[in-house]
Amino acid sequence: MEKFIIAIPSYQRAETQGTLKYLSDMGVEKDRVFIFVQTEQDYEKYQRYVDKCGVIYAKADGIAKARNNILRHFKGVHDIFMLDDDVNYIGQLKGDTIKPISDKETFDRTIGKCFEQARRAAAPLWGVYPVNNAFFMQRSISTKVTVNTAVGFPKGQILTFNETFSAKEDIELCARVLNNGKPILRYNFLSVNAKHRTNAGGCFEAWHSTAHTKTVARLCRMYPDILAPNSRKANEVRMVLKDKKIHLGKS
Repeated sequence: MEKFIIAIPSYQRAETQGTLKYLSDMGVEKDRVFIFVQTEQDYEKYQRYVDKCGVIYAKADGIAKARNNILRHFKGVHDIFMLDDDVNYIGQLKGDTIKPISDKETFDRTIGKCFEQARRAAAPLWGVYPVNNAFFMQRSISTKVTVNTAVGFPKGQILTFNETFSAKEDIELCARVLNNGKPILRYNFLSVNAKHRTNAGGCFEAWHSTAHTKTVARLCRMYPDILAPNSRKANEVRMVLKDKKIHLGKS
Protein backbone atom coordinates (compact mmCIF):
# COMPACT_ATOMS: atom_id res chain seq x y z
CA MET A 1 0.00 0.00 0.00
CA GLU A 2 1.29 3.48 -0.89
CA LYS A 3 2.50 5.39 2.16
CA PHE A 4 1.48 8.94 2.95
CA ILE A 5 3.89 11.79 2.31
CA ILE A 6 4.92 14.51 4.76
CA ALA A 7 4.93 18.15 3.62
CA ILE A 8 6.45 20.93 5.73
CA PRO A 9 5.83 24.61 4.93
CA SER A 10 8.78 26.63 6.24
CA TYR A 11 9.94 30.23 6.28
CA GLN A 12 13.27 31.65 7.48
CA ARG A 13 14.14 28.69 9.68
CA ALA A 14 17.12 27.23 7.86
CA GLU A 15 18.94 26.84 11.18
CA THR A 16 16.16 25.06 13.07
CA GLN A 17 14.22 22.27 11.41
CA GLY A 18 12.79 20.34 14.33
CA THR A 19 10.21 18.43 12.31
CA LEU A 20 12.76 17.26 9.78
CA LYS A 21 15.12 16.11 12.54
CA TYR A 22 12.28 14.18 14.20
CA LEU A 23 11.36 12.42 10.96
CA SER A 24 14.97 11.77 9.97
CA ASP A 25 15.85 10.34 13.38
CA MET A 26 12.98 7.86 12.98
CA GLY A 27 14.27 6.83 9.57
CA VAL A 28 11.36 8.14 7.50
CA GLU A 29 12.37 7.78 3.85
CA LYS A 30 13.79 10.87 2.16
CA ASP A 31 11.48 10.55 -0.85
CA ARG A 32 8.41 10.91 1.38
CA VAL A 33 9.44 14.17 3.06
CA PHE A 34 9.26 17.62 1.41
CA ILE A 35 10.05 21.08 2.73
CA PHE A 36 8.35 23.90 0.83
CA VAL A 37 10.00 27.32 0.98
CA GLN A 38 8.63 30.68 -0.18
CA THR A 39 11.75 32.59 -1.25
CA GLU A 40 14.82 32.02 -3.39
CA GLN A 41 17.01 32.96 -0.43
CA ASP A 42 15.47 30.22 1.70
CA TYR A 43 15.77 27.75 -1.16
CA GLU A 44 19.53 28.29 -1.21
CA LYS A 45 19.89 28.08 2.57
CA TYR A 46 17.77 24.93 2.85
CA GLN A 47 19.98 23.01 0.42
CA ARG A 48 21.80 21.72 3.49
CA TYR A 49 18.84 19.35 3.97
CA VAL A 50 18.68 17.75 0.52
CA ASP A 51 20.17 14.52 1.87
CA LYS A 52 17.13 14.16 4.17
CA CYS A 53 14.22 15.50 2.11
CA GLY A 54 13.10 17.22 -1.05
CA VAL A 55 13.36 21.03 -0.96
CA ILE A 56 10.83 22.77 -3.19
CA TYR A 57 10.66 26.49 -3.91
CA ALA A 58 7.18 27.83 -4.63
CA LYS A 59 6.88 31.59 -4.33
CA ALA A 60 4.45 32.80 -1.68
CA ASP A 61 3.95 35.77 0.60
CA GLY A 62 2.08 34.15 3.44
CA ILE A 63 1.32 30.85 5.14
CA ALA A 64 -2.03 30.31 3.37
CA LYS A 65 -0.38 30.59 -0.04
CA ALA A 66 2.47 28.38 1.14
CA ARG A 67 0.02 25.67 2.23
CA ASN A 68 -1.86 25.96 -1.06
CA ASN A 69 1.39 25.52 -2.96
CA ILE A 70 1.74 22.16 -1.25
CA LEU A 71 -1.80 21.06 -2.06
CA ARG A 72 -1.50 22.20 -5.68
CA HIS A 73 1.87 20.53 -6.10
CA PHE A 74 0.55 17.08 -5.16
CA LYS A 75 -2.84 17.57 -6.88
CA GLY A 76 -4.73 15.26 -4.56
CA VAL A 77 -3.01 12.08 -5.75
CA HIS A 78 -1.34 11.33 -2.40
CA ASP A 79 -2.29 11.27 1.26
CA ILE A 80 -0.61 14.43 2.57
CA PHE A 81 0.38 14.84 6.22
CA MET A 82 1.11 18.57 6.58
CA LEU A 83 3.27 19.39 9.59
CA ASP A 84 4.56 22.72 10.85
CA ASP A 85 8.36 22.97 10.84
CA ASP A 86 8.90 23.21 14.61
CA VAL A 87 7.56 19.84 15.79
CA ASN A 88 9.59 18.03 18.43
CA TYR A 89 7.49 14.87 18.31
CA ILE A 90 4.00 13.46 17.90
CA GLY A 91 2.73 11.94 21.11
CA GLN A 92 0.21 9.19 21.75
CA LEU A 93 -1.90 8.84 24.89
CA LYS A 94 -1.00 5.67 26.78
CA GLY A 95 -2.90 5.28 30.01
CA ASP A 96 -2.55 8.64 31.76
CA THR A 97 0.69 9.73 30.05
CA ILE A 98 1.84 10.83 26.61
CA LYS A 99 4.41 8.61 24.92
CA PRO A 100 6.37 10.13 22.02
CA ILE A 101 6.09 8.14 18.80
CA SER A 102 9.77 7.55 18.11
CA ASP A 103 9.99 4.71 15.58
CA LYS A 104 9.01 4.72 11.92
CA GLU A 105 6.88 1.59 12.09
CA THR A 106 4.62 3.01 14.82
CA PHE A 107 4.55 6.42 13.10
CA ASP A 108 3.53 4.95 9.74
CA ARG A 109 0.99 2.59 11.26
CA THR A 110 -0.62 5.26 13.47
CA ILE A 111 -0.81 8.04 10.87
CA GLY A 112 -1.79 5.58 8.14
CA LYS A 113 -4.73 4.42 10.24
CA CYS A 114 -5.83 8.05 10.69
CA PHE A 115 -6.03 8.42 6.92
CA GLU A 116 -8.00 5.18 6.58
CA GLN A 117 -10.55 6.24 9.21
CA ALA A 118 -10.92 9.69 7.62
CA ARG A 119 -11.66 8.08 4.25
CA ARG A 120 -14.31 5.82 5.76
CA ALA A 121 -15.93 8.85 7.42
CA ALA A 122 -15.74 10.91 4.20
CA ALA A 123 -13.79 13.54 6.13
CA PRO A 124 -11.75 15.80 3.82
CA LEU A 125 -9.22 16.49 6.57
CA TRP A 126 -8.19 15.32 10.03
CA GLY A 127 -5.93 16.43 12.86
CA VAL A 128 -4.77 15.84 16.42
CA TYR A 129 -5.56 17.21 19.88
CA PRO A 130 -4.43 20.86 20.13
CA VAL A 131 -2.78 20.62 23.56
CA ASN A 132 0.06 18.29 24.45
CA ASN A 133 -1.37 17.52 27.88
CA ALA A 134 -2.51 14.04 28.92
CA PHE A 135 -4.90 15.46 31.53
CA PHE A 136 -7.18 16.83 28.81
CA MET A 137 -6.65 14.17 26.14
CA GLN A 138 -8.84 11.08 25.87
CA ARG A 139 -9.44 7.95 23.84
CA SER A 140 -11.97 9.45 21.47
CA ILE A 141 -12.40 10.87 17.98
CA SER A 142 -14.18 14.22 17.55
CA THR A 143 -16.08 15.04 14.37
CA LYS A 144 -17.11 18.70 14.71
CA VAL A 145 -13.96 20.60 15.60
CA THR A 146 -11.13 22.63 14.10
CA VAL A 147 -7.61 21.26 13.70
CA ASN A 148 -4.17 22.77 13.10
CA THR A 149 -0.38 22.16 13.26
CA ALA A 150 -0.63 18.54 12.10
CA VAL A 151 -3.29 18.10 9.41
CA GLY A 152 -3.97 15.13 7.16
CA PHE A 153 -5.47 15.55 3.70
CA PRO A 154 -6.69 12.21 2.27
CA LYS A 155 -5.94 11.76 -1.41
CA GLY A 156 -8.74 12.66 -3.76
CA GLN A 157 -9.69 15.70 -1.70
CA ILE A 158 -9.16 19.08 -3.33
CA LEU A 159 -9.14 21.83 -0.73
CA THR A 160 -7.57 25.28 -0.67
CA PHE A 161 -6.83 27.72 2.13
CA ASN A 162 -8.21 31.24 1.99
CA GLU A 163 -5.19 33.30 0.96
CA THR A 164 -6.60 36.53 2.38
CA PHE A 165 -5.79 35.20 5.88
CA SER A 166 -2.28 35.79 7.26
CA ALA A 167 -3.06 33.71 10.37
CA LYS A 168 -5.78 31.27 11.46
CA GLU A 169 -6.05 30.14 7.86
CA ASP A 170 -6.40 26.59 9.17
CA ILE A 171 -9.37 27.54 11.35
CA GLU A 172 -11.06 29.26 8.41
CA LEU A 173 -10.66 26.13 6.29
CA CYS A 174 -12.07 23.93 9.03
CA ALA A 175 -15.03 26.24 9.59
CA ARG A 176 -15.72 26.22 5.85
CA VAL A 177 -15.66 22.41 5.74
CA LEU A 178 -18.01 22.16 8.71
CA ASN A 179 -20.25 24.84 7.23
CA ASN A 180 -20.57 22.63 4.14
CA GLY A 181 -21.86 19.78 6.31
CA LYS A 182 -18.75 17.59 6.21
CA PRO A 183 -17.00 16.10 9.25
CA ILE A 184 -13.46 16.75 10.45
CA LEU A 185 -11.84 14.00 12.46
CA ARG A 186 -9.69 14.93 15.43
CA TYR A 187 -7.86 12.13 17.16
CA ASN A 188 -7.95 13.18 20.81
CA PHE A 189 -5.37 10.55 21.78
CA LEU A 190 -2.68 12.11 19.54
CA SER A 191 -0.93 15.44 20.09
CA VAL A 192 2.05 17.47 18.92
CA ASN A 193 4.90 18.77 21.03
CA ALA A 194 6.20 21.91 19.29
CA LYS A 195 7.66 25.38 19.79
CA HIS A 196 4.65 27.27 18.42
CA ARG A 197 4.87 31.06 18.35
CA THR A 198 8.12 31.19 20.32
CA ASN A 199 10.81 30.96 17.64
CA ALA A 200 11.29 33.61 14.95
CA GLY A 201 10.36 32.74 11.40
CA GLY A 202 7.34 30.68 10.44
CA CYS A 203 4.15 32.58 11.34
CA PHE A 204 5.74 34.38 14.31
CA GLU A 205 5.10 37.89 12.97
CA ALA A 206 1.51 37.17 11.94
CA TRP A 207 0.64 35.67 15.32
CA HIS A 208 2.06 38.70 17.14
CA SER A 209 0.58 41.44 14.93
CA THR A 210 -2.34 43.75 15.71
CA ALA A 211 -4.07 42.33 12.62
CA HIS A 212 -4.59 39.10 14.54
CA THR A 213 -7.39 40.67 16.59
CA LYS A 214 -9.19 41.66 13.39
CA THR A 215 -8.80 38.11 12.08
CA VAL A 216 -10.73 36.71 15.04
CA ALA A 217 -13.57 39.18 14.49
CA ARG A 218 -13.64 38.39 10.78
CA LEU A 219 -13.86 34.64 11.36
CA CYS A 220 -16.75 35.07 13.77
CA ARG A 221 -18.60 37.25 11.23
CA MET A 222 -18.04 34.70 8.46
CA TYR A 223 -19.12 31.67 10.50
CA PRO A 224 -21.40 32.87 13.33
CA ASP A 225 -22.99 29.42 13.70
CA ILE A 226 -19.59 27.75 14.10
CA LEU A 227 -17.17 30.20 15.74
CA ALA A 228 -17.33 32.80 18.52
CA PRO A 229 -14.71 34.88 20.36
CA ASN A 230 -13.00 33.04 23.20
CA SER A 231 -13.59 35.13 26.31
CA ARG A 232 -10.90 33.25 28.22
CA LYS A 233 -8.13 33.70 25.64
CA ALA A 234 -7.38 36.92 23.82
CA ASN A 235 -7.21 36.68 20.02
CA GLU A 236 -8.68 33.16 20.01
CA VAL A 237 -11.96 31.62 18.89
CA ARG A 238 -14.10 28.85 20.32
CA MET A 239 -16.43 26.37 18.67
CA VAL A 240 -20.17 26.98 18.86
CA LEU A 241 -21.07 23.65 17.28
CA LYS A 242 -21.66 20.81 19.69
CA ASP A 243 -19.02 18.16 19.13
CA LYS A 244 -19.89 14.57 18.36
CA LYS A 245 -17.38 12.13 19.81
CA ILE A 246 -16.66 8.51 19.04
CA HIS A 247 -15.39 6.97 22.28
CA LEU A 248 -12.74 4.27 22.05
CA GLY A 249 -11.54 1.60 24.42
CA LYS A 250 -8.58 1.91 26.79
CA SER A 251 -5.12 2.17 25.28
